[in-house]
Amino acid sequence: MNEHGDHISVLFSPFTQDIGVAAPAGDDGQVYFVVPGRFLGDQRRSFGRTLNFTLRITENDPLQSSADVILEGGTGKVTMAIFGERNPLPSTRVQKYSLRLHPDPEFGWKPQLSEHEFNKLLANLTAIKIRGTYT
Repeated sequence: MNEHGDHISVLFSPFTQDIGVAAPAGDDGQVYFVVPGRFLGDQRRSFGRTLNFTLRITENDPLQSSADVILEGGTGKVTMAIFGERNPLPSTRVQKYSLRLHPDPEFGWKPQLSEHEFNKLLANLTAIKIRGTYT
């Protein structure tokens, strides 16, 4: 999905079991992977746990953003830069990423929410978006 909510075709490699996306020609906006519905809804039990994923991009020198990972819920949304929590910048190598689902400022979610507000967001999680294009 691009940042305007338009669906983008996903490419699947049966050999590597990877999925990939590319921004459509002429579109300089960001494209996000959107997690399946089974990871949404009431996710309060995930409070304090980590969101883990792997990512590889096809070109070096990624453009940084503060909204690489987005959690959306009935009460709003929070965003985080992918390099938050000492994660590496994306590269042409497969890298693992872990983001703590907790509002403590050391973890880097913006805007800063209270524990109660963060739990309300997790209670009705409507989307988790992970940025897939960085150039």
